[in-house]
Amino acid sequence: MAKALVVGGGGREHALAWKLAQSDRINTVFVAPGNAGSAHENGVENIAIAANDVDQLCKFAQLERVNLTVIGPEGTLVEGIVDRFTEKGLRCLGPSGKAAQLEGSKSFAKDFLQRHNIPTAEHTHELKEAKQAITQILEEQRFGAAGNKVVIEQFLSGEEVSYICLVSGKEVLPLATSQDHKARDEGDQGPNTGGMGAYSPAPIVDTSLNRRILKQVIEPTVNGLASEGIPYTGFLYAGLMIGEDNVPRVLEFNCRLGDPETQPILMRLNSDLAILCDAVLDGHIADIDVTWDKRCSLGVVMASAGYPDHYDIGLPINGLDRPEADTVKVFHAGTNDRDGQVLTSGGRVLCVTALGSDIESARESVYSTIKKIHWPGSFWRADIGHRALARQKTEHT
Repeated sequence: MAKALVVGGGGREHALAWKLAQSDRINTVFVAPGNAGSAHENGVENIAIAANDVDQLCKFAQLERVNLTVIGPEGTLVEGIVDRFTEKGLRCLGPSGKAAQLEGSKSFAKDFLQRHNIPTAEHTHELKEAKQAITQILEEQRFGAAGNKVVIEQFLSGEEVSYICLVSGKEVLPLATSQDHKARDEGDQGPNTGGMGAYSPAPIVDTSLNRRILKQVIEPTVNGLASEGIPYTGFLYAGLMIGEDNVPRVLEFNCRLGDPETQPILMRLNSDLAILCDAVLDGHIADIDVTWDKRCSLGVVMASAGYPDHYDIGLPINGLDRPEADTVKVFHAGTNDRDGQVLTSGGRVLCVTALGSDIESARESVYSTIKKIHWPGSFWRADIGHRALARQKTEHT
């Protein structure tokens, strides 16, 4: 039996540890540093090592003879943790520090997209040029020029989609689609956040669009990196804007799973996550068939008052002791445990996630569970999934 290590302490890492612990080939999952949720999972053990302490993480993995390490946070990947682990002969899922620039450096990503003719917004690294470009576009709009106006409208009124896959060299294994809600307040209003909720799959991505994303975005990205001597391994997450012309344009890349998208996606995953990770590291993901629960999944983030700005921590959370339904899971993000009491330790605190026959039934299960959990100042958006529900109503009329 093997040991696994998940690096990070948020909701994404709790979900990864929970899923890895279900594998028949894993007997212990360590999480560094983890949170109160991962601490209470069967077969999971928190380790008091910070996610950015690469030296101590390497030493721990060597001492415990860890067979598989999965990296959660972006910063640790950009710092080159995968390179360090690989040098020590340790199996670590994720891109090299150089490949992680795809997320860590916006200028690198934009220049890369331009070099390989992958659809995205036009860009410049110079503030003066940016101002001039915006002024020109606005003038063209004013006098009826259509060219750049189309691009502006696509990025302001299009639909944002997350497309997640696993990559091993030039092999690509599509995993899932999802859509999240970045704005803090209902109606997609208020300041942007790390994400207030997500659902999977994304209804907008039909078979045709899925094929288009693979051919126009994912495959050119993977092949482009390989052609530049930067082979990619691990999760690749493309944030896309789908305009009225149905062209997938890249907003950003993540070189790891997103949060809170991970929680609904892993709720739907029936395949053994450890087997998938090993297949990537062994270079044969083309031989793997991924199986999914046919139901939809939706997650809603419960946050602390003041988020994403100043918020209090150390607040006791009540209601977590009530048993969850088989189709509901409460993933922890910003929590810790003190003498048996779960306390808040971050702005985004929990992600309540559920499966349902459709988005509406999953949503009902989530909000029914949320009503039982509270702490002083807790809040959440009551309209997660509204885009999917609106699309369903349109399709049925």
